[in-house]
Amino acid sequence: MAFGPARLADTEPDIPNQDQDHHVRNRGQLQLAFHVPQAQGLLLIMCPTRAYAFFFAGWIFLMELLLLLLLPETKTVPMDAIVDEVRKQHPVWKKFMD
Repeated sequence: MAFGPARLADTEPDIPNQDQDHHVRNRGQLQLAFHVPQAQGLLLIMCPTRAYAFFFAGWIFLMELLLLLLLPETKTVPMDAIVDEVRKQHPVWKKFMD
């Protein structure tokens, strides 16, 4: 099963066709029918004015900064210790955990 833009290319279902109804079989074609006009509409809006492109890039940069600021590192921390070891020591989340 594919996620994101790769799911447009992955129209192959995970179970055989004879075990599915027609709604599941047409999932890929329906996704393509909706995503292509959506992408073309976005290009139609974004391309004539570069200000929108810069706004869009700035918005993505701002979201990335917020993600880096608010998301604590939990790579080697067990699930039971997340609140005590991570959130109560994080510079932002410790204000909300007291």
